[in-house]
Amino acid sequence: LLPGLLVTVLGGFAAVRLVRHVPARVVVAASFMMSASGYAIAAFLGTPSTMSIMVAFAVLGLGIGLAETLTNDLMLSSVPPNKAGAASAISETAYEVGAVLGTAVLGSVLTSTYRSHLTVPAVARWGENDSSFESLGGTVQYAEYFPNMVGERLLASAHAAFDLGVQRTSAVAIVIALAAAWVAWRTLKDA
Repeated sequence: LLPGLLVTVLGGFAAVRLVRHVPARVVVAASFMMSASGYAIAAFLGTPSTMSIMVAFAVLGLGIGLAETLTNDLMLSSVPPNKAGAASAISETAYEVGAVLGTAVLGSVLTSTYRSHLTVPAVARWGENDSSFESLGGTVQYAEYFPNMVGERLLASAHAAFDLGVQRTSAVAIVIALAAAWVAWRTLKDA
């Protein structure tokens, strides 16, 4: 969402000015805690609305913008100039591995929660394979074939299962973000 992206960029610019007055370890740890707050807004604010999602992405984006900018800078500034290329490669590789691993873990939590809590009426399942119900989009599309109570129940179950999946995924992300804040606080003592 646009507000999250915009706030991420602004957070990156703010990080540079902020570390002139506040130790980097405080800013990095606080940025991970801010990210955890963004996930908490997404998970526990009740029925998601456009506004709550925009606020969650903005808070999350600010945390990511601060942390990403500072961790890259801390990594590059901790090595001699002749090792900057290697440090940059390690930083970029760590970022990419983290992004892929995070997507895989959090995506698996969301998908498994959704699939295990989706209730499909027997009449809707007849003659259909389970691939129609693997995602919210697929289930919504399939529910259109039943413009009656069967379709309504399928849609209600799909939305409830997806909301629960988002809550559980956000809860896992909160734990990960808080663990990252703790690690940053403990390991960046000289920053």
